[in-house]
Amino acid sequence: MNQKYYLDTSIWMDIYEDRKGFDNEPLGDFAWRLLAFIKAKKYKIIITDLVIK
Repeated sequence: MNQKYYLDTSIWMDIYEDRKGFDNEPLGDFAWRLLAFIKAKKYKIIITDLVIK
């Protein structure tokens, strides 16, 4: 079964701004790792038109 991941604006902002979370968690790094995982498994990323705009 091919999995699909819907990525909302939070993921993209974490990457773009290299944001940190509580206790200085590296949210940007977590987001990059998620994208790498999705790509390695050849899963699909779902992005809405609103996110693209």
